[in-house]
Amino acid sequence: MKDIDDFGYHDALINVVHELLHLHCENDRKRESAWLRAPHPALNSLSPNRAMRSTQGAEKVFDLLRSEYRTNNQI
Repeated sequence: MKDIDDFGYHDALINVVHELLHLHCENDRKRESAWLRAPHPALNSLSPNRAMRSTQGAEKVFDLLRSEYRTNNQI
């Protein structure tokens, strides 16, 4: 099975997290909400469902999101 990195999903997730944090910090709720409702184009083209089929893939995504959140919020 391919890893999430094989799809470039890792980098796309980082970009999405950064954008959402930026909008959140600017208190731009309207655009933040739009981002959360509509999938990011970079993620659409990368077949993330295939990367997420295994528990390991899902754990990697959650670890990545947690890491990015902590880094950006200096937790």
